[in-house]
Amino acid sequence: MRVAGTLANCSDCEELHAQMKKPLPCEDGKCEKPVISEENYETMAVYNLCQSQLLVSGMGDVIGIRIEAIKTAMEMIGNDDLDCIEKVNAFVGELYRKE
Repeated sequence: MRVAGTLANCSDCEELHAQMKKPLPCEDGKCEKPVISEENYETMAVYNLCQSQLLVSGMGDVIGIRIEAIKTAMEMIGNDDLDCIEKVNAFVGELYRKE
């Protein structure tokens, strides 16, 4: 199931690339993209709408995402679950975490 531009699993990715007649982005069936559980579809939809609103430090490190952007994206899709703000923040933190 595709939700707001998000591929939920490998079969969605395979189907999409077959339709586009393009090779799969993974090597030997090992995809580096996370599988999105159904309970997080709306969170990813919100992130996809506001992903350009990152907060960046003077040194170029991503340090967060604008809460106002998350709230606006939530309003756009009719999500009033405040836990979504926390989930999007956690996702951004993991996505840009320095190891």
